[in-house]
Parts: sequence; C-alpha cells; structure tokens
Amino acid sequence: GKHGIGYDNIDIASAKERGIAVVYTPLANVNSVAELAVSLFLALARKLVSAQKLIRSGECTRIAPPELTGTELSGKTVALNGRLIPIAQQVAQILGVGFHCHLVGYDPYVSREKMATLDIEKADCLKEALRAGDLINISVPLNDSTRGMIGSAELGVCRPTAILVNTARG
Repeated sequence: GKHGIGYDNIDIASAKERGIAVVYTPLANVNSVAELAVSLFLALARKLVSAQKLIRSGECTRIAPPELTGTELSGKTVALNGRLIPIAQQVAQILGVGFHCHLVGYDPYVSREKMATLDIEKADCLKEALRAGDLINISVPLNDSTRGMIGSAELGVCRPTAILVNTARG
C-alpha cells in the first residue's frame, strides 16, 4: 500500500507478475500538500528564511530592516498550472477565500465552465497562466504530459517578481 497520490515509485509490473495487489490513497495528502504550498508562498513572500538567518547571525540590528520587507499575498493573482487536481483546487480555495486572491488556471482537460464554478478564470495555455501569476502553483501528477512541463522557456514568461511553488510529483 502507498500512502499518497502517486505510485510511480512502485514497480507495478513486478508486483503484478508476483500476484501482489498494489493500492494507494489518492486523496489522503490533499490538505497536507495544499497547506504546505500555501506555507511556502507565505514564507517566500514574507522573506521568513532570510529574516531567520539574519536574526540568528546577530546582523539584524534594527526593527523592520528594508531588505526584509516582504509582500502580502492578499489580492495577488494565483496561477494554478497543469492539472486542476484536488491539491490545486484546495490551494485555490485557501488562497482565494483566505487571501482574496484572483485565481487563474490552466488545465487542458477542464472546461471553462467547470473552472468558473470554482471561481477560477481559465487560461488558454500554460504560458498565459504563467504570465498572469504573481504566485504560481505547480501541482501535477508525474506522467508523460507533465514531465519537463516547466523549463527555461516557461520560466522566461513569468513575472520577475513571481513566486513559484512546485509541489508536483516526481
């Protein structure tokens, strides 16, 4: 048994050959991964790691140094890319409702109408969604259509200030 959505690290053919049943729990980690993605957005936007390092080093000698001024998530545009799987939907829910973010999504398998029911504006292609995002979420299964989905060409269309969080499999 595999706890989680992906089973690409299990040799299915070998298990089948030996008569071993393989099971997985595709929805077990949805909230955990979505919360992790949102916490990573917060940590990056608010420069928490840099602040922690500066404070621990003793170099932080004043309150609210400008180099540690972060940005708020509230009102930002979130680009949900690749597949609108349950994890991406949960990230959208947390950021849309909790932070009043505008949601843009790209999924070639989900209709504009379905996305609208989730308060997500549908992008026509991956690069369109990437261009729109202040916060870019990648939550996709690993398969032939998603392997290598984000490369230098895709990163090149992102805003220079965009924050990309990749919680994708593989």
